[in-house]
Amino acid sequence: MTGVDTAHSGPELLGVEGYAGYARRLASGPTIDLGVTNTRYTHYFSGGYAVDYTEVYAGVIFNHLSSHIRYSPDYFRNGVATLYADLDGVVEPLDGWRLNGHVGLLTQLAGPRPAGKADTHEDWRIGVSHKIGPVDLQVAWTGAGPGEDYYAGQPHGQDAFVVGASYIF
Repeated sequence: MTGVDTAHSGPELLGVEGYAGYARRLASGPTIDLGVTNTRYTHYFSGGYAVDYTEVYAGVIFNHLSSHIRYSPDYFRNGVATLYADLDGVVEPLDGWRLNGHVGLLTQLAGPRPAGKADTHEDWRIGVSHKIGPVDLQVAWTGAGPGEDYYAGQPHGQDAFVVGASYIF
């Protein structure tokens, strides 16, 4: 579950994600990962309407590297089929410190396309995290493209500086 602090209503539920899958380590070392996800965002996500989509995925995971391919027949809208491929990596240069990165490519396979929008979009993230007891602190720089996103009728870039904390219990 993810929350958001809205300007007008205070804290509200932003979305819920559910996962079901199977992972198995092969004798040769990597792990095969198969499954399905469902993501539901409330109207606070988009500024007016709820979103619900399902993806099936397959991936391979090594010690410090993983890659997945995901297919959705109705990505954010009915009939908009997409394929998403990603590559994630992590290294631990010092005890308790991790450097991590991500690159992804989303391609629209079918369905209506907004005028002037590309069929393929990329996203990326580079970050560092540090574990202090049960708390994991994260800092990352993220981006996507091509083009800009529009919120409340205004263009916005797709780069962001993200700070987070997780409590492991």
